[in-house]
Amino acid sequence: KLDHLTVRKSIHKDKNTDVQLKAKYRDEINNVTIKNIDSTTFEITFPERGKPIKITGKNADEKASFIKCWNKNLEERNRKKIFGVPMVDTVIREERSTGIPLIVEMLIEYLLSDHQLIKTSGIFREAGSKAEIDELKLIFDEGGEAVENLNFKKWNLLSLCDVIKLYFRCLPTPLLGFSLYNPLVELQRDDSISADERILKLKDLIYAWTPPFAIKVLVYVLKFLYQVAQYESSNRMGFSNLAIVFGPTLLWSEENTLESAMDMPYVNRSVQLLIENLHTVFGVEHNHVIQE
Repeated sequence: KLDHLTVRKSIHKDKNTDVQLKAKYRDEINNVTIKNIDSTTFEITFPERGKPIKITGKNADEKASFIKCWNKNLEERNRKKIFGVPMVDTVIREERSTGIPLIVEMLIEYLLSDHQLIKTSGIFREAGSKAEIDELKLIFDEGGEAVENLNFKKWNLLSLCDVIKLYFRCLPTPLLGFSLYNPLVELQRDDSISADERILKLKDLIYAWTPPFAIKVLVYVLKFLYQVAQYESSNRMGFSNLAIVFGPTLLWSEENTLESAMDMPYVNRSVQLLIENLHTVFGVEHNHVIQE
């Protein structure tokens, strides 16, 4: 089941000699300890789960094979994590031709597959199911067949939207980077410049402080948000409301202070300008709206 981690090692391709271990709570796996008893026996201890589990293999080779499989599975599981991992590491590991993290592209492409989905009232504003969000997070962190077999139609739409936001908010560094924060806020505070000049300066700041891989993902997300805003009459999520949601999702201060909280409207305003001015800032046509 999705809330269990299964480690299976087949010995001599005989199902009767499969060694299978399931742990209900995934977060305990990294803290599991394995203690040698003798040449064929060992104990596995799960934190806060009572007595150790004693396992005896037919011989020393079977015991060594299981432990090797366990360690390999653990390494693979940790390697596949995407939440809380720098995006550049995920992009490099996945080696996708688009340069967009799989979780982002899968969810957004699903939302764009039917215009009725992004016409949903409260999209990105109303909360989804916490249980579903937590489960989806586990699935994407696990990777592999669990992700390949996802059928998004079975999930609450608002939960899917929350997973997109959660992915970006869990990044150790915001998509736009910490270095852009102060220059961007100062730009929005300056009332002496014209609207056109503000957009051009915003463009200069983006390209000066944001790495190419992040700009590619940013443009992908902004194009999607532009399309969502086209259905404002149905979903009540125009440019301004989307910016209020995605401002703190794409950029935040390195230090969480009262001043940074006061600065958030400037961040939101910048994100709104980026959505509205995709062509000017990135040379991207933003009229790719889903047809009714």
